[in-house]
Amino acid sequence: MLKDAASLSPGDEGVYNIITASKVSDHARYHRKLSPAFSQKALLEQEPYIMHYIDLLMIKLKLRCREGPQDMVKWSNLIFFDIIADLTFGESLNGLEEEVYHPWLEGLFGSLMKSVTFARAGRQFPHISRILKFCSSKKLAEQQIKHSIFVRERVEKRLASKSTRRDFMSYILPYDEEKVRMSMAEVRATYGALMLAGSENVATTVVFTLYLLLQSPTKLSKLVQEIRKSFQEPEEIDFLAVSQLKYLAAVVNESMRIYPAAPTSQPRVVPDVSQFDVNMLYCYREYEVPELSWK
Repeated sequence: MLKDAASLSPGDEGVYNIITASKVSDHARYHRKLSPAFSQKALLEQEPYIMHYIDLLMIKLKLRCREGPQDMVKWSNLIFFDIIADLTFGESLNGLEEEVYHPWLEGLFGSLMKSVTFARAGRQFPHISRILKFCSSKKLAEQQIKHSIFVRERVEKRLASKSTRRDFMSYILPYDEEKVRMSMAEVRATYGALMLAGSENVATTVVFTLYLLLQSPTKLSKLVQEIRKSFQEPEEIDFLAVSQLKYLAAVVNESMRIYPAAPTSQPRVVPDVSQFDVNMLYCYREYEVPELSWK
């Protein structure tokens, strides 16, 4: 089932990113270059960068918790936007270090998400698009321009860097359009999307997970026991070890089920049933998914 092209639109440079690309051929081109950055091997190579920010967050929280309750929404956004900015563009936003939102981040929460919502509604309901444009303030348009400038500057700086570190963009370096098979506009659009999709959604999921655990003391206690039985020292906590924590995985999955973090949907077009192979339909009937239990 293909993505609904009518619900998607290109960015300000007239190209689609890996999330909005409705053509299978375009998505495949992007995927071939991005998938190596998310392999098991690549994630282990990126672990030191991520652990640096986790250690920094723990230091900050230990200091700040003495002052009273902390805003975990803010702390979650600070760490995940720092991590993804570092992995995407090779440079942190320094939010954790300075304990403040980067100016781009302030604009993102204040205006950019709203402009995306207005644009999608306008495509879905073209008869009221003029009204929506009237409701969309000049500030929203300005923030969209600032976002484009931010992404352009970060991409160009990373492409010009001589760093040999392994991150999301290192797999297309040195950049050659013929070899990469992505235009510079497509690179900017896709890595700009990665910056958003890899940070805001993860931060939201973490916040909802903390909220649900605090609402369920018995579940929180069970999770704490699993973690403390598995690790005696903080240094023992790494990607591979954490992946073995079954209850932690169940907690995160349940949190994502109750509160999906994606701010927008990805509509698909259901084809004419006559296009399906009859044998495939029988296969669906034979292997029905059993009813899930959330206990």
